[in-house]
Amino acid sequence: AAKAMRELFNGYNATIFAYGQTGSGKSWTMFGDRENIALRGLVPRCAEQIFETIMSGKGGGAEYTISCSYVEVYQEKLQDLLKPENEDLQIREDSIKGVYVSGLSHEYVGNVADIYKLIAIGDASKKRCATKMNPNSSRSHCCFSLELEISSPNGKKSQSALNLIDLAGSERIAKTGASGLSLEQAKKINLSLTTLARVIQALAEKQRVPYRESVLTRLLQNSLGGNSKTCMMVGLSPHIDNLDETITTLRFAQSCSRIQNTIKKNTVLSTAELQALLEAAKREIAQYKNGGRPVVEMNDVEIQTQESTEEELWNYDDSAKEEKIQVEISGQIQVLEQQIQNEKDAHEITKKN
Repeated sequence: AAKAMRELFNGYNATIFAYGQTGSGKSWTMFGDRENIALRGLVPRCAEQIFETIMSGKGGGAEYTISCSYVEVYQEKLQDLLKPENEDLQIREDSIKGVYVSGLSHEYVGNVADIYKLIAIGDASKKRCATKMNPNSSRSHCCFSLELEISSPNGKKSQSALNLIDLAGSERIAKTGASGLSLEQAKKINLSLTTLARVIQALAEKQRVPYRESVLTRLLQNSLGGNSKTCMMVGLSPHIDNLDETITTLRFAQSCSRIQNTIKKNTVLSTAELQALLEAAKREIAQYKNGGRPVVEMNDVEIQTQESTEEELWNYDDSAKEEKIQVEISGQIQVLEQQIQNEKDAHEITKKN
């Protein structure tokens, strides 16, 4: 968990999730007792470490923005635990955010107490019931997320997320004695966990991954095989009657250890860095237009740019205008990258002829 926190401040996404059979201590591991310092779970400990790191002053004058969200997967539907009226939320995907929950509320926090309040609000809306194996059994999967944005004095920004996931436990109906609504809940839990196991197996064996076959696995797509450094906590029962479930859980963990995620640093370049990339792209295009030979003069380079001079670009003080400039330059770089590829292709054809 401490390593995940360090990576968060380095601009990487991180995920910690607890997996195991019902009654094995997953929720206790993740949340614990917030009123007892010695018995705090991972979520409150991570929240405290985030603010301790910020207050240490090691950021060199950086500005920090932290927001939290809390979502529940209940019977294959998503509910916002911070605003329970937001039900049946939908999962979307785009090239920038990746997979995300549309309409999910995000609350800004300024200290650990704010995070504790949000956890309490979410816990009040969680679905629970008593079974023969667990008097306070979770009937849903929950994900508490902390999103951290760091703005450095030099204009660099990083945006990272820490996802802390408490999975509902797998159940054997004969042991839990579930019936009625509790039985239907158990069926949905077991179905989603079965799909999760299939996703893990497919990732481990580098096969087609059935993310979309369950809301849970779709929600976890960034964490499983995606852009996140992921750690799994395994909950095991020491009782001999649960030996089969213990072996199954350990096999699941073994499959997880074979997965390789594709991670990247979530940084937003400063305007100066974007300008440098823009100029480098211009030079590369000019080189290919000149038959692959280096050039000094840039007069022959054609590029569609905004009608504003360099002096005008750098006279903006307002942060919103600065961000607009960065978006414009990023768009220009994308156009240039495509133009570079076109010039390369044309150059190769010329060489062959």
